[in-house]
Amino acid sequence: MTQSDKTAVIFDIDGTLLKSEHLDEKYFVMALRDVLGDVILKERWSHYTKVTDNGIIAEILEHNRKPYSTTVIDAVRERFTGYLEDHFNNGGLCKPVRGARVFFNQLATKHEYTVGIATGGWEKTARMKLARAKFDIGNVPLSSSTNSDDRTEIMLHCLDRLQGPFRKMVYIGDGLWDKRACEKLGWLFIGIGRKLEGKCEHRFDDFQESDTILELIRSHPTA
Repeated sequence: MTQSDKTAVIFDIDGTLLKSEHLDEKYFVMALRDVLGDVILKERWSHYTKVTDNGIIAEILEHNRKPYSTTVIDAVRERFTGYLEDHFNNGGLCKPVRGARVFFNQLATKHEYTVGIATGGWEKTARMKLARAKFDIGNVPLSSSTNSDDRTEIMLHCLDRLQGPFRKMVYIGDGLWDKRACEKLGWLFIGIGRKLEGKCEHRFDDFQESDTILELIRSHPTA
């Protein structure tokens, strides 16, 4: 099998591989308040134009008429990282989505797939959460909001690190922003989680139906 016969499968993290959305939201908001004070936030993260850590902070600054500052973004990131470290040091959990660890490992060992991770979160905290959930990502490329504030650019950054060319590209995520990014890039999107029910063509509650997900990836027309 040549490299061009392979399929690139790239995973989101929060809500896809990990049950970490509420954990992330809690500490992200706390970090924002610590650094920025009582700023106005939108009702849902999906209401932001760029649903990445850096992108959300930039938009919050704009909407609250505060100047854009990498120093502010760095400060929020450090506070957020500190909260997560305290959470884990005090025995806090970060559980995998059902079947996610087995499915991820299964794909990582199959010759016809090349696996990567592209998340809207920051790299350091992403790796912390994956380690806590006992994901062995080894040499799996991980691209994040540390690389860009735009999700499509993060996904393309990961794809570039996978060193194609590939027969097709697949992204597995849990948000409508993931779906929109795949539509823009022309990739196959597989949704995970109930919040996408009725909102995308291919969706699973979790990774328990691993054989069905694999068959979908295999049989779907080349992207």
